[in-house]
Amino acid sequence: MRLQARVAEDGRVQASQRLAVLILLAGFVTAPVASFTAAGQVPPSQQDVDAFVRDVLLDAVTVRRFPDISSGRERYNVQSDLPRLKMVATRAALPDIPGSAFTLVTRAEAQVLAERSNQDVPFITIDIIAMTATEASAQVGTDIAMPARPGVVKLCCCTGVARYTRQNGRWAFVQYGPSQCA
Repeated sequence: MRLQARVAEDGRVQASQRLAVLILLAGFVTAPVASFTAAGQVPPSQQDVDAFVRDVLLDAVTVRRFPDISSGRERYNVQSDLPRLKMVATRAALPDIPGSAFTLVTRAEAQVLAERSNQDVPFITIDIIAMTATEASAQVGTDIAMPARPGVVKLCCCTGVARYTRQNGRWAFVQYGPSQCA
């Protein structure tokens, strides 16, 4: 896609042209979000979603592929909300890794836990962008719920788009990036 705007003699882009460019960019960036409904695709089943999330978690925790997701922890919180799909991951989405426990939490539950314990509550986020029988992409990263602290601003967490293909009944990692860290 090539975007051009007419530049005035003083080097400024006219306001109407800036707005048009922003609208085009917004549509281009958000297009994958509506991939299930706009493309007429049927959203994946709960079983398919849980299998995908389980394989992504297994990969994320054992391979240390993603920023801020470390291996060897005893406990991992995992966001259960899947906003783009308007679904929730179930306990079937949690992998069985000896020595590690996984807990599903919503963003709201993580915030309540942070307030109650007066401690930060980190969690892994996986938000499925698109999924077919053989390919999938998801926003994968981390976030943190923090207790309210006057004057404290949250500056953390990384997220990026990961692509997977289905091979031998499992979701296999293909590519990650670009990522954003705040």
